[in-house]
Amino acid sequence: MPQAQGRGASAGTRRDACDVRVLYATCTYNAAENEAVVQALLEQRPATLQPITLPVRHSPGLQEWQEHTDDERMQLCWRLYPHETGSVGFFLASIRA
Repeated sequence: MPQAQGRGASAGTRRDACDVRVLYATCTYNAAENEAVVQALLEQRPATLQPITLPVRHSPGLQEWQEHTDDERMQLCWRLYPHETGSVGFFLASIRA
C-alpha cells in the first residue's frame, strides 16, 4: 500500500503544475504510509511542507521510527489519535509543490 500512496502523492505534485497544494491524508498510523511517503516526495520533488492551522488537538509527525530518521520538517505533519480527538486516527500533511 505505501507504494500506491506514494504514486498518488507524487502524481498530485507533478512537475509541470504550478503552485500545487496537496493535503495528503490517510486513516492509518503506519509511518510507512505516512511520513515515509511524505519524506520520499520531499526528496524527489521541489516541494515543501506547510503548517496546518486548524483548531484540532494533534501530535506532530514522527521524525524517527524503526530504522528510519526523517527530516525535521515532519513535525509540520499532523497525527490525530483517537484518545486526543474522540474520533478515528488520521495523518495529515500539507504539501506545496
